[in-house]
Amino acid sequence: MAGLICNDKCSRYFAYHILEEELNIRLSISLNNLQKDVDCCETSQGTHSNDSLGFGKSLSEIKLCKLSVCDTKELLLHPPYILHQLSQHLLQHLDTEGLFRKRGLTRRINILKDKLEQGVELSDENPHDVANLFTLFLRQLPQHLFPASFNPILLQVLHSMQEANQIKMVQCLCWLLPRHHFETLLYVVHFFQSVAQHSNNNRMSLDGLATILAPNIVQFEMTAKNYRIITETQTHFVHLLLLHALDFVQLPTMSTEV
Repeated sequence: MAGLICNDKCSRYFAYHILEEELNIRLSISLNNLQKDVDCCETSQGTHSNDSLGFGKSLSEIKLCKLSVCDTKELLLHPPYILHQLSQHLLQHLDTEGLFRKRGLTRRINILKDKLEQGVELSDENPHDVANLFTLFLRQLPQHLFPASFNPILLQVLHSMQEANQIKMVQCLCWLLPRHHFETLLYVVHFFQSVAQHSNNNRMSLDGLATILAPNIVQFEMTAKNYRIITETQTHFVHLLLLHALDFVQLPTMSTEV
């Protein structure tokens, strides 16, 4: 399974030490404490269920599906079943202007949400309603794809980011995540890349999609004083994810320079 075959703790150890030793970022959390945060995130999410379709449940509690992306069997992911339903419907409407920007009708969205939780398949639903449900699902996860416990290390790395090494930094950040979060993140950004490929018709550029997606996968505490810089930082981070998603499938390589 390409880069996802490595043992989680091994890959996390490797990514952590690239950040510290090669990229010279003295992280504010030790590797042991980071692993404890990951373990806590995973154990607090309860027992996995093959049947649960509800919104607002953790990634380890809900029904997942197994699929490959980019028409290759080398990358197998296990995204939430509901998220896959929503994205497959939206793939038929990628030319819809304002997809993910325009709001759907609240009443229709609530009815559709109830239907999905009951296992009803999508048919001719309004694409704006479906797009709104996609981001709602992400917002209602008990832990964001980048959990709150990761915020200090995430901000530290983002504020240290330089043009020459920013892709490797983001690679490392992704590999620090719990497995369910990492795989769902890859699935989401790959899907948003598909949306951006139709920007001539849907008028949704990578910048616009990054602005919309950012607060749905990572949230920092904001004040009136730091709102602008935090918003710009998290949007830039998601923009990098959208640009280089498939680069993050592989662990970054250590430099051989002495």
